[in-house]
Amino acid sequence: MKKTVLVIALFPLLLIQVKTAAAQNAQLSGMDFENWNQNFYNSMFPSNYYWENLPTSVWASSNAATTIVNDFCCERTGDCHGGSYAAHLETKNVFGVAAAGNLFTGEFVADGFSSQALRGVPFTDKPEKIKGYYKYTPASYDNGTATVPDTCAIYAILSYWDGAQRVEIARAEMYSSNSVTSYTLFDLNFNYSSSVTPDTIAVVFASSKYGDLFEGGIGSTLLIDDVELIYPVGYAEENSFDHAWTDGQFWNFSFRTDAERNVQVFDATGRMVVCATSSERLFSVYSRDFASGVYIYQISEGNKMYSGKLIK
Repeated sequence: MKKTVLVIALFPLLLIQVKTAAAQNAQLSGMDFENWNQNFYNSMFPSNYYWENLPTSVWASSNAATTIVNDFCCERTGDCHGGSYAAHLETKNVFGVAAAGNLFTGEFVADGFSSQALRGVPFTDKPEKIKGYYKYTPASYDNGTATVPDTCAIYAILSYWDGAQRVEIARAEMYSSNSVTSYTLFDLNFNYSSSVTPDTIAVVFASSKYGDLFEGGIGSTLLIDDVELIYPVGYAEENSFDHAWTDGQFWNFSFRTDAERNVQVFDATGRMVVCATSSERLFSVYSRDFASGVYIYQISEGNKMYSGKLIK
């Protein structure tokens, strides 16, 4: 269902498009590992490709760094816990060093041995746990002191930018060297060190814990499937605002519940440019006519207040 509402504010007449949506606790798209894309990365070798877990706006891996050898550490597999597919992460020998299989939220910048994993995507909720299913086959390697079994890494970090640096709020983590031959549940609590609302979540899976240092056992394999974030009972009702985002044409506001709320948007001078009242779970403000810059939104719902930034 769609509704159109005319709103008069301190700006010329604004058109606000209101759309209904299902209410639920926030999850990251692609955590079921069912949807993959084949990236045919070189037109000179049209049969060469690597797998990408979708959406690529959320998930990344280091596959783009090893196109020169056409051998990749993150792949789709039919050996899954549920559905049809899972993520297969394997530590491989690339140019004589261990390249860990990895899959994470964020962006990967490929530049050979200087490649960067920019971990984290926008996220403003406070889950209680992260859980899912995994299998792990560790291989041994020489760490310079002794021959040791490899260790997989499964972790998630909530953080925020304080204006000068990124500050960690909570972490859920697991590191294991045990061989796990059938899909087994991991159920990890977030340990909070701050009550500040996060702006970013980084979820990371790696077949070798020290893969960033090019250390790990060649052949170590981690399979991941059916991951989800778990929230306290009643979280959606107590935290009805989900998130705000821009798509280039609209400023979008998403809520988890039906309740009357007021949304205001201010420009950099403090001038109110939007004032709207709605009880819908998703509505959008047409923003193409606004000048480029930073805007502040404020949402009031009973005694609850939410605020944040929008970029035009």
